[in-house]
Amino acid sequence: MPTNFAGRLRPLRGNDPRFLCYLLSSLYAEGRTSAAIKQTTGIQNLDLGALLDERVRVPDLGTQATIASHLDAETARIDDLIAKKQRLQTALRERYESVVRLELSYRDGIKLKYLLAAPLAYGVLVPSHDPVGVPMLRITDLRTGTVDLNSVNRIPKSLSAEFRRTILREGDIVVSVVGTLGRCVEVIPQLVGANLNRALARVQLKQDVPRALIRIWFQSDDFQMQARLATSGDSAQPTLGLGDMKNFNVGIPRDSSRWAEITDRTLRRLAPIEATESKLQEQERLLVEHRQALITAAVRGELKIPGVVS
Repeated sequence: MPTNFAGRLRPLRGNDPRFLCYLLSSLYAEGRTSAAIKQTTGIQNLDLGALLDERVRVPDLGTQATIASHLDAETARIDDLIAKKQRLQTALRERYESVVRLELSYRDGIKLKYLLAAPLAYGVLVPSHDPVGVPMLRITDLRTGTVDLNSVNRIPKSLSAEFRRTILREGDIVVSVVGTLGRCVEVIPQLVGANLNRALARVQLKQDVPRALIRIWFQSDDFQMQARLATSGDSAQPTLGLGDMKNFNVGIPRDSSRWAEITDRTLRRLAPIEATESKLQEQERLLVEHRQALITAAVRGELKIPGVVS
């Protein structure tokens, strides 16, 4: 039974459902469905009506079946390689977390609120779009740990001014507090002056607090555990209250003279793990791109497939 986040398409007789699935995948890759995608509250939604207005070419049933069977075999091989890359990334993430647990293991550490230079703040509640306005970061912009300003949404300057409490300064930490919790990025000079949407919070730390260490903690299992406890009563998507988050325990020693040593050691130990993880992610990305290019070429008749006349 489809949910609100899924739609059902029933193929007409004389069409191979597998082929039509690959055809839909190729339409997304070509960007031809962009007119059918609408943005609501930061979530992309597909307008099925607009999608069904797309005009496409389909071969006869036999050819559809041959193409689909070829793609089934080829994509299965690629999917197996992708799965292997993902398993390696999982193992690396476990190693990463073991380092973080070892270094940020002070159960009697410091509550986050004692590390803050200003109160935690949510971003813009109801954003509007202005193509030449102020950049506004969303959860999706934090997906890789870096932000591409060429792809972020922009809001009117007047609206950003209304939410001046979340206008970013260098050294701020941005963390996601709705839905996917704990996505995090440290504000570099290129992001200064940008704003946030409601699903993100601005964290301003005292001058002597090591930003890199706090960023690592926000992305740790320890933060996730405390966040799950704080949002365990949420019935839909988890929403972390800032009043709760400021009282989270950060597992660093109370003796600030040790912070620099711990930060340096932690970053040194994590660097090779992050470098290897980055290479695996790039390899996975290339495999995904190759998979999609293969599908698109096959359904468009641009790929030589045994038994199929071009």
